[in-house]
Amino acid sequence: MKSFPNCTGQNIDEIILTHANVNPSQFGKLFIQSLDGQEAGQPLYVPNVFIPAANSTHNVVYSATMHDSVYAFDAESNQGPDASPLWQVNFLDPANGITTVPVADENCNVTGYTEFGIQGTPAIDLSRNAIYVLAMTKENGNYVHKLHALDLGTGAELFDGPVTVTASFFVNDASYPFVDRYQQQRPGLLLQNGNIYIA
Repeated sequence: MKSFPNCTGQNIDEIILTHANVNPSQFGKLFIQSLDGQEAGQPLYVPNVFIPAANSTHNVVYSATMHDSVYAFDAESNQGPDASPLWQVNFLDPANGITTVPVADENCNVTGYTEFGIQGTPAIDLSRNAIYVLAMTKENGNYVHKLHALDLGTGAELFDGPVTVTASFFVNDASYPFVDRYQQQRPGLLLQNGNIYIA
């Protein structure tokens, strides 16, 4: 996996995919995996990730859902031991009042969505073996955004996380707080010089 400083996602040094091998007879969808909610962000790929639970190395596709789940799937197969996710974490706890945010709470007419959870594309930090996701939840009537850093191999929370997002800004000497209920993190997270930027 490469870092692209211009944030286009374009890999101008690609050597595996060519005009000769990207064709209908040998290039295309390999298989489908099921998710527990809609995936609003993009899936991410990391090669050669050690998965302790499987005691093996895998090429991995990471997916995050509006149902506040993060999945790690084997990128090559969904057969045998790879039929299930390599790992999955979910940030909800309905028994303790922690749910996704129902679309009706947002007073918006978004067709297709029933809930808000992880909306933007996560960011991966290979140097720290972490995937960062911003999860939105409703916790006993309060709306909360939390930044999670998860281990690429296990999904375990890293760095004493998660971190609850809080912010405020000034306009004409008046302070305005970040209002979780109405903020949606649609753009992908940005990892730049060791910092995570959230739009």
